[in-house]
Amino acid sequence: MELAEYKLTNLEIKSRNLSSFSDFVEKMTDQKGRPEVIGRQNVYVEANNHKGRPEVIGRQNVYVEANNHDCPRNALINATRDPSNLLAHEAAFALGQMQDADGIPSLERVLPDFSLHPIVRHEAAEALGAIGLEMDPAAPASYSSVEDLRKVLLSEEKGMYERYAALFALRNHGGEEAISAIIESLGSKSALLKHEVAYVLGQLQNKKASDAPSMTLKDVNEHPMVRHEAAEALGSIADAECLALLSDFAKDPNPIVSQSCEVALSMLEFEKSGKSFEFLFMQMPQVEQVS
Repeated sequence: MELAEYKLTNLEIKSRNLSSFSDFVEKMTDQKGRPEVIGRQNVYVEANNHKGRPEVIGRQNVYVEANNHDCPRNALINATRDPSNLLAHEAAFALGQMQDADGIPSLERVLPDFSLHPIVRHEAAEALGAIGLEMDPAAPASYSSVEDLRKVLLSEEKGMYERYAALFALRNHGGEEAISAIIESLGSKSALLKHEVAYVLGQLQNKKASDAPSMTLKDVNEHPMVRHEAAEALGSIADAECLALLSDFAKDPNPIVSQSCEVALSMLEFEKSGKSFEFLFMQMPQVEQVS
C-alpha cells in the first residue's frame, strides 16, 4: 500500500541541536510529508500492526519499524530531492545500504538528472552497485603486501574500482604503514577517490591521522564532497583540535561543508550526555488508514 494512504499522528521527535540542519525528521500527515529516517542522523520509528525489524542503513544505524516496508524506502526516495544536497546524498547512500531492489527505478532516475548535485548522483550510482552486491563500493583487494596495495591506490593509471579495492584492503589491514598509504592518497587527482579516503580515515578513528582530514577541511579549493567527508572523519576522531576545527568550519560559506560540521558536532554533543547517537528515539506514532 502506498505511503499516501497513511497518516502518522502523535509523533514527538526527541532530538538535540538539529534544527539548524534542514530538519531530518518531520511530522507528516499526507502525501507531501513523510518521516525522514535517513543518513547519519539516526532515528527510531515504530508503527503499530507490524512485526518489523531494524533496518540497518546509512553510515550509522537508522532503525525503522513502519506499517509497510514501502514507507522507509519511499521516505528515502523522496529525500533524494531534498533542497539540502548533503541530506539528499545521504538518502541515496541509505537506499544502497538497504539493498532493496524496489529502490532501483528511483535511483536510476536520480543518476542521469543533471538538475541534481553531482554528490547526489554519485551516491545514486554507488547505491545501484550496492544493491544485491556489497556495502563497500568495491571488494577489498587481495595483494601480498601493503606496498603493492599502496602502488595501486596511488596509481593514476589504474581504474577507480581497483583503487577502491586497494583502499579498502589497506583499511582492513589498519597498520601504520597502511594508514600512511591511505593518507598519501589524499594527493590524488580524483575527488571521488579522495572523498572515499576521507571516509575511510573516519572509519579508522586514528587520532594520529587527524592532520590529514584537518588539512582537507581547511582547503577551500578542495571539492565540497571531499571536505564533507573530512569533516565527518574529524567528528569520528573527536579530539580537542578536531572539535575546534569543526566549530570554525560550521560557518563555512559552502552549505555542504557547514552542515557536515554541524552534524558532527551535534552527534558528539549528544554522545557526551552519556548516550549513543545510534538512537534518536521518537514516541510510537499511531498509524491510521486514510479512507
